Amino acid sequence: MKRVSVTAAMTAAILVGVTGCSTTSDGTPTTPSTPSSRIPSSAESSAPALPHSGAPKVNNPLPESALPENPCDAFTRDQVEAALGSDAPEGERDDDFATGPMCDWTDSASATIITVFFSTKTGEGLSAVYANTKPQTDFWETLPPIHGFPAVMTSFEEASEASCHVIVGLADHYTVSASVANPRKPHATNCDSAERLADMLVGNLLQRAGR
Repeated sequence: MKRVSVTAAMTAAILVGVTGCSTTSDGTPTTPSTPSSRIPSSAESSAPALPHSGAPKVNNPLPESALPENPCDAFTRDQVEAALGSDAPEGERDDDFATGPMCDWTDSASATIITVFFSTKTGEGLSAVYANTKPQTDFWETLPPIHGFPAVMTSFEEASEASCHVIVGLADHYTVSASVANPRKPHATNCDSAERLADMLVGNLLQRAGR
């Protein structure tokens, strides 16, 4: 089994552990006995309508069909090399998280880890992030819309890796995120990089959707 990076575990804590799924003591998420579904069932009819908890509504949602089947295809090779250098590693996919697939690129030379997460299974999008992550996180910032989509920046600065996460609501029920971690760089620098990657990620998805 491939090692799960601290960045991936922290992202999972933000996107999984705070949306109704449990986590183990080392931050690794566990899958609930009844998986969440994007489409609310009759048993979930009492759940609040989306959006809720102060999350903004996504007025022009992007269909999930715009997402590549493999999150490692979220960026082109040229884009990965622009971020990590010409010797950038290939992305490593992980489907072990209850919210959806993720991919990370770990560059040992620069100590930089880039992570992309497709949170498509919680069914609550940014609402879950506002309801659960916002009260707990060490850092929270509401960003200007990214290509017209609402976005937030968040992190747990006590993490062993200085990581920063930008989460974008592409529809009321799902999000995508881009994260950057590098313990050698200031937190603000990692956040700037994460915001640029999130902008690139959403731009790529819009292009896939023909927008």
